[in-house]
Amino acid sequence: MQNVINAYKARTNFGELLNEVSYQKKSIVIQRANKDMAALVPMEIFQAIVDVPENGIELYSNQRIAEFEKADAISADLKQKLDSII
Repeated sequence: MQNVINAYKARTNFGELLNEVSYQKKSIVIQRANKDMAALVPMEIFQAIVDVPENGIELYSNQRIAEFEKADAISADLKQKLDSII
């Protein structure tokens, strides 16, 4: 279950919330007018989110593109061999 607190209570109990997040490894959602606005998360979670290698997404995309191009070349080669047999 998610810990949810409204913005006013978060402001008035900020030190306590920091302790819960830091020492008890809780995540807390802060709401304003019953709308999720932000979250307090332990540093380990934050670091995992922001420590994505530079260009990590592009490198993965380029790798996948290369794999698709290789598969396409193999498919074209197989089609050509089948056409020559038939």
